[in-house]
Amino acid sequence: MTNLLPIGADVPQHAKVLPSFLAKLVGRQLNCSTGPVNGVELLAWRGTLPNTFRAKEIREQFIRRKRASFNQIWPLQIGVRAVDGWELAVELLFRDRMRAFLPTLGSLDEFPLLTLEQLKEGLHLPISTLVEALASMEALYWSPSDAQTFAVRYHGKQEAEPAAQARVAVSDEWRLAVQIALRSPWVDQLAPSDLRFACTAGEPLSQWLRGQLAREEVAVAVIDLCNLLVAADKCDWMTELVSLGNCALDRLGKSSPETRERWLAMFTRRFSGPRGLTLQEVGDEFKVTRERVRQICDRMLGAIQSRPASMPALDKVLAAAVRIGPMRFDEADTQLATLLGQGVGVEAAMEFAEAVGRESPGRTFLAVTRTTEGYEKVRLLNTGEQELDWVTRTLSFVRRDCRVVGCTNYMRVAGYLSLKEGRTVDADWLDGLFKALPGYLQLDESGEWFALPGTDECAIATRLRKLFSVATQSIGIDELLAAVASDARMFQEVGNSVSIPPAHVLGKLIPSWPWLVGDGHNKYRPKSPMSREEVLSDLELIAYQILQENQGVVTRTDLAGVIVDQRGFSNVALSLALAHSPIFAKVEHGVYRLNGSQLSVEGLVAARYRRRLETSSTSPQAEVLDTSQPFRIQMRQSGSDVEARRRVVYIPAAFREHVAGQFKHARGLWPDITVSDGLQVRRLSAIAETAGVQLRETFELEVDLQSRTYDIPGATPVTSQVSAGGSQ
Repeated sequence: MTNLLPIGADVPQHAKVLPSFLAKLVGRQLNCSTGPVNGVELLAWRGTLPNTFRAKEIREQFIRRKRASFNQIWPLQIGVRAVDGWELAVELLFRDRMRAFLPTLGSLDEFPLLTLEQLKEGLHLPISTLVEALASMEALYWSPSDAQTFAVRYHGKQEAEPAAQARVAVSDEWRLAVQIALRSPWVDQLAPSDLRFACTAGEPLSQWLRGQLAREEVAVAVIDLCNLLVAADKCDWMTELVSLGNCALDRLGKSSPETRERWLAMFTRRFSGPRGLTLQEVGDEFKVTRERVRQICDRMLGAIQSRPASMPALDKVLAAAVRIGPMRFDEADTQLATLLGQGVGVEAAMEFAEAVGRESPGRTFLAVTRTTEGYEKVRLLNTGEQELDWVTRTLSFVRRDCRVVGCTNYMRVAGYLSLKEGRTVDADWLDGLFKALPGYLQLDESGEWFALPGTDECAIATRLRKLFSVATQSIGIDELLAAVASDARMFQEVGNSVSIPPAHVLGKLIPSWPWLVGDGHNKYRPKSPMSREEVLSDLELIAYQILQENQGVVTRTDLAGVIVDQRGFSNVALSLALAHSPIFAKVEHGVYRLNGSQLSVEGLVAARYRRRLETSSTSPQAEVLDTSQPFRIQMRQSGSDVEARRRVVYIPAAFREHVAGQFKHARGLWPDITVSDGLQVRRLSAIAETAGVQLRETFELEVDLQSRTYDIPGATPVTSQVSAGGSQ
């Protein structure tokens, strides 16, 4: 895009092509693509100033023409002053070199006295770069009187007024449109060296233009500039992006139509679309390497950053994005479509803003969030750090729910925000927040249940893996729900309850797990056999083996005989497993079957028979019992880790009708024991310990019902004798 500058009919401008000490050396006219140019025009330019490409074309022609006689040019004094604001008028590289070079001089007054050769040796820059920078610095203070003096001194005449300075009448409608644009804050903030609307009028652009508009007739160049400002004030971001790209190409001196078209296409593809293409994606599209795309885009971005650049359309997009956040980007693209333009999204606009170093407050990266491919950052529209803080805590609350039951619902989240954060939100706001998360899964449109990725590793999934590892058939949703609901501990986490998903929600959640497949009629099975060794505990593996040996149905005594007596687990551990493990399904009191398998009738009959023997007074031990003589009972020492005086042991149920009440020690070594109606024997655990019986070891208890005495045959105290007055 051509750089149009505000100029008056009687105000000649410095063209910023050559400094005056070189412009006076222009003999015959310099030819360029738009016609011949002489030296006086370069310092008394009227009309639209030459754009970057045209200025470079004129400057390089002068340097080529004078190359052979540069020995006479090197000793010339540059005569250019470093006035306030010179840093904004020059390229970044020249500015950095100058900032390091100027302190080597005694003062700024010495700078105009330098020769061109001294300046080149001090800055180590190409001659074309030096000439361009000196011309731009000189233009900052160049005045019409300087131009007139130069024209008279070196050429003896002044040039004719260009046609661009002709004045024409304009309509009131046009004046009103321009006045509206001039009221926009971005126009007042235009820097003198703005990339798109540079200004050397000596006063704020909006103020200068208002003065021009007050005249009955307006210069053609002013009309062109005003039209550009009106268009820039109304255009969308995509149009502005193309404009910036063209300005960057002008700065880079790209004149070939083919090159300009290709570079601009790569640049806009990089920063348009919903999120902007990656370097690799752009390279694949244009058949070049990603490194070449990076070089082109970096050069164009550098050209844009080399000068202040007004971007009112981008500013509008960023401001609107902040107002509507938090929200997922696809919805934001829909709401801001008018500001964005065709083929570009909010996130791509923010990518560009960040690339050129502009603040992009609308995008916030939250901490990591689980996805199907691991963990990644979440990008949301947000309104600031304070809101980000409680949004982060809200997501933490949601992830906690999902870690336990695999999903949560809007009512729980809204309640959390209201009670814990003091913020009231509606369903639309929650939609905007959660639907932006990668892998968001809506489970119930009316109840607003949803899940996040990684639900196949939640507590419910872990529990159901155990069930599926032992199941021999597909399992219906009702059985799965029963397996989930049977473990009350799972629904408590650090004192905070979670909400149990209803059947229809689990019916959508469970099929989303990649290791399960539906088997019709709401039944499910694993895609491939599951390793029991990987999902079951040691106790569960032993129990599974016992169940297999007993046709899938066992009594608690069957399990205790191996798990407790032989493998050394505690009765408490066995009880907890029977109560909470999903591999067990309780048939009746003391009888359990393997869950997920068809109930074996033969196994059930056999288990019931064993259970009857365990609880009947006609057990083998009771059948030969002669109560008129002392008899012995096999006992098991308690496995509890509490202090001995608080432990109890139990009389087998077969002796319920015979052994009850208080008994004295036959040899008077230990205190009395008491057998309760619940078969608990008080004090006996402590007595057995003094007799050397270790935890969970078996020992014999001899009972004489006639004399109401007891004894532990062959045992004597190995530590201090238990006090006869001790209490349970």
